[in-house]
Amino acid sequence: MLLQHAPNPSLALTNSLGGVSFLAASQTRETVVGIQRDARGCSIPGRMALYMSKLLSSDFNFEHTEFSCKVDLIVYLSLTAELATDQLTTMADHSVWDSLSDRDNLADLETLVTSTQKYMTGIAGRSQGWRDGSGTEEAQLVHTLISKLIQQSRQYSLSPTGFYASRSLQTILQALTERHGFPSSGEQWLTDTDCLTSSPSTVYPAVAILAGLGETLKTSKSVSNFCNRLVSDIAGAKLGQEKSFITLVLLNLAMQVYDIGELPVANNRLVFAVRQITSWLETPQDFDNAFATETCRCLQRLLPCIKDVYGSYWEKAIDFCIYLWTKPPSQPIEPRLPEIHASLRLMIVLQSLEEPNDDLVDILETSMSKRSAALIELLKLPREKHAQPLEIVDSILCRQVEKLPLQDYDDLSELYGLVASDSRAIQTAAFSILHKALPAVQEKLSVDILLEKQEARLPDELLSLLLDAPTLDSYPDDSIAQFPNPVRSYLLSWHLVFDAFRAASFKVRSDYAENLKTENYIGPLMDFTFDVLGHSAAHALSLDRVGFTADHIRHYDLALAESEPEEKNMQWLFIHLYYLVLKFVPGLFKAWYIDCRSKQTKIAVEGWMTKYFSPIIISEALDDVVRWNEAQEAPTGDEKELIVKVSRAAREVIAGYEVDDLNASIAIRIPPGFPLDAVTVVGINRVAVDERKWKSWIMTTQGVITFSVCTYFLTHPRVYLHTTLSALLTFHKYRAGAL
Repeated sequence: MLLQHAPNPSLALTNSLGGVSFLAASQTRETVVGIQRDARGCSIPGRMALYMSKLLSSDFNFEHTEFSCKVDLIVYLSLTAELATDQLTTMADHSVWDSLSDRDNLADLETLVTSTQKYMTGIAGRSQGWRDGSGTEEAQLVHTLISKLIQQSRQYSLSPTGFYASRSLQTILQALTERHGFPSSGEQWLTDTDCLTSSPSTVYPAVAILAGLGETLKTSKSVSNFCNRLVSDIAGAKLGQEKSFITLVLLNLAMQVYDIGELPVANNRLVFAVRQITSWLETPQDFDNAFATETCRCLQRLLPCIKDVYGSYWEKAIDFCIYLWTKPPSQPIEPRLPEIHASLRLMIVLQSLEEPNDDLVDILETSMSKRSAALIELLKLPREKHAQPLEIVDSILCRQVEKLPLQDYDDLSELYGLVASDSRAIQTAAFSILHKALPAVQEKLSVDILLEKQEARLPDELLSLLLDAPTLDSYPDDSIAQFPNPVRSYLLSWHLVFDAFRAASFKVRSDYAENLKTENYIGPLMDFTFDVLGHSAAHALSLDRVGFTADHIRHYDLALAESEPEEKNMQWLFIHLYYLVLKFVPGLFKAWYIDCRSKQTKIAVEGWMTKYFSPIIISEALDDVVRWNEAQEAPTGDEKELIVKVSRAAREVIAGYEVDDLNASIAIRIPPGFPLDAVTVVGINRVAVDERKWKSWIMTTQGVITFSVCTYFLTHPRVYLHTTLSALLTFHKYRAGAL
């Protein structure tokens, strides 16, 4: 019953026999009913195969088993293992196991696959002389297995049974080739099998042989002749015919034997084949998923062989890819995955050709905008079920999207929602696009806000991602350590918020901070941060022990972070976001800290901040003062120069004027617990002014700093710099007036 169930169409992307699975998928795909299962939902073939695989793993000896029975058992085991492999790949229900939602079922399925593969590899390794069945008992067994699987592949042509028999055959041949290479008598064996023909009855064993023996067939005269015949047949093939599709499938497997651009076929034959295939592309609406997939795969191998030939082939191929990416979604994404994957790979091949002809160069340049828009459309397609085929496609798609030039992102509003995608790859791509595009958007916005005198607001689409903030109670300890996608989405959304701050003007930053304050977005972020990092339990994360440095605090590299363990990746993003909170909205953090009801949490947070973050924040503030001072113009006329000195060791800025060879000066001191603790102003040397007026200046200068704190530091793009410089300028104003 299981072998009557046609394979999932998306398996054309992952299985080693490529598009031949479409031939089996042309059978009925109705859900198989009436399969007997045990209490855990395992089918009888699955339970027997699991039992047998465990016997074999324990070195069970078949010596007392009749030879023909032994062959049948191994064939059934291999077929069931191939079915199990597909269920693992697609995470589908109603197959070897009824459901994989139970972890024990998933573990059993994985055990069945790995133990069967290990056994088949083992007997292949001991099967020298398999071609004629001479030598060891294993060689005789493998010889008989291959003969039986070839027979079944022929007998059950264009059916699921024949497809899985050819899969098993390919697995055995590949294991033999990896261990023993192509036998010296292999050429005669290829002739004797009589499988290298383009017909429905031989397509399954032919693709199994081509894929199983692979590159070892490069020197085979039989395969070279077969490849030439297939190229000639394609030159006269017609779209939509079964014979044409079988020829395409066989040609694609045959071409994989050779390096790209090195087919043993005359150039004029290749040009005729490409001309015929690209003529089909003039009516792209006539393609089904199967034909579209195999056509793109064929062009991946044929076009590099004629890269010096001019013609319309290049434009037609690129336009066809764009059509596949943008056509109206009349079906779920899963059946379309093979054609999307094949078209993406085709585009990558065309873009990476060395020394392309002018026709290809021109169409790549003129189609850039359309290709960019089409790739973005692929990102937006709804994804219902996440499995390996979708992950492969999303991975390739996202790498291509991240390479797109900035000018191709006209409207970012639809991309914010993709940061909340269930697909990690889509999250990454959307974040990377927005992270790269936001600076230019904010620069333009800052100018528009200034000219139109309007209030700026963070995009509603972005703010919506901050709603329903995750809590630690929602995730068990072992789950949160795996950096769940919803948590990752929430934190990356916050990173984008601060990307908007980073590139915005003073006025726009102030408006943004007011947005966050009004809706109290910072509070849930801080609660979640200090719950996950252990502060609320009085066990704050030790950055030294984990290996985080000041560079980790200042910068979060998404690509580098993805190579770290999931928990460390998450911790890195948390600490970087906390640094950005202190950098851009310290007043909002201080307000949260004051309102925090847990004394234990407050003590842990303050000590942690003072140890790891305050030194960085203070250092950056002092660096800004130095840059500001160096940028000041020399005084004119009778104006006195404001002398500014920075002492990093003392964490202070000393400002003063020269009066009658003496210096009147004050010190602005930054406490080690900044920004929770307040900056203070003290007089150092009073010159040419009475004590009462001097104290008045000091109090006024201190008031400027206090006012900045009370208004949540929202009066300048760099709040620490502004706090210090406001004090300096206030002192400068009073002192200059007195002089």
